[in-house]
Amino acid sequence: MPIQTGFSANIEYLQENSYGGGLYNPSSVTYLEKPSDVIKNILLTADENPEVLFSISDVDGVTTIGKQKEYTLKIDYLLQQGNTALSEAINRNTDNDLNSYVFIITYGGKYYTIKGCKANTIEVRGEVGEPIIVSTEYIAKEVVVSSTDPLSSYANLRHANALNGTYATYGGASVARGGGTYGYGTRTFSVTINNNLERIYKVQGNKIDNLVAGKVQVEGTLDIYLEKGAQTEFELVENLNKANIVISFGISNPTSMTLSNSTFQSLELKMNNEDAVVVTSVPFVAETASVS
Repeated sequence: MPIQTGFSANIEYLQENSYGGGLYNPSSVTYLEKPSDVIKNILLTADENPEVLFSISDVDGVTTIGKQKEYTLKIDYLLQQGNTALSEAINRNTDNDLNSYVFIITYGGKYYTIKGCKANTIEVRGEVGEPIIVSTEYIAKEVVVSSTDPLSSYANLRHANALNGTYATYGGASVARGGGTYGYGTRTFSVTINNNLERIYKVQGNKIDNLVAGKVQVEGTLDIYLEKGAQTEFELVENLNKANIVISFGISNPTSMTLSNSTFQSLELKMNNEDAVVVTSVPFVAETASVS
């Protein structure tokens, strides 16, 4: 039997019509979606949280029980035109919550149906000459493994098509704050959004009953070139200046990410005779994030 390699996986997803409900048969033909045509990494983790029980009659364990089950799914992919996974992971719905999704992973001749997925953390990062990478970690309710295609039970579901869209590269992106660019420009950026999902368990079972999005936390870092004669970002730190950061991806759908009311946390203004170009790394926080 040949050894399993990491080059035979596929991932696609569908919005659930109820939390943890998984796949369903829609009224008309519906195609699943792909996060991107280039998936860098998939990590599916199952934690049974076992506990060995002891009795006062012996030093050896009596039995082992499983407590709350924990499943996480992490996906790293290149941001691509036609991608909706980024906005679905960040933008809240009308209940100020996140929609839930079911993912289907095909790997090693098996199908992994991952139900009740909501995005807990999202990282978007870019640097000069490199594509923009999105890393999303989902918390899930349940994982079902089968040898047959789960879509075969649903007449109106179809596997996802390729996006075939342009990839977002940092060479085609731009970063602006308060309507203007930073100094001479931005060399790299990294943004992390934490949805702080709260797990809800019931005594009837050991699986997550629901996930509720909590307070959003947004933080990131910009590496910026300082421009001679311009207002330094040092003054912005001193004055606790707040303004929106807009990261334009250079593609359509999605076009940009807005980090509302961002505030610089700290800044080092380096002056020496070694660096020909002055680059400073600026950490920041923001009040909220949205993708359009």
